[in-house]
Amino acid sequence: MTEHEAPLVLVVDDEPVLLRALVRLVQRDRPALGVRSMAEALAAVRARGSAIAWILCDVRLGIESGLDLWDALADLAPPLRPRVSFMTGGNVPPQLGARLERSGCATLLKPVEPAVLRAHLIERLGAPASPRA
Repeated sequence: MTEHEAPLVLVVDDEPVLLRALVRLVQRDRPALGVRSMAEALAAVRARGSAIAWILCDVRLGIESGLDLWDALADLAPPLRPRVSFMTGGNVPPQLGARLERSGCATLLKPVEPAVLRAHLIERLGAPASPRA
């Protein structure tokens, strides 16, 4: 990330309407990029890894899991692994729930309330430099 580049939040969710809403919500305070799959997320990390300050990822991504993305970051971008938060609507299968627990990543419950998401990102990234329009 350059000194003039604001930290970017990568939002990963396979539900298009929810993804757009989450990206708009994050963009109130800071730059955000939304992607719909693990493949798109990995491509974004390859292309913009140094600009990504945080990853907000759904636990379930169709047939994939957000935890598969987290595992892939171990080889691709290890410094990003501790900068991942997961979102879930609940109903996580026990095996996936155990992996989520072992990851140590924060988990937000869907639907994510705007104030909760904003506070979560401020806690992790600090207050935005200036409000965005």
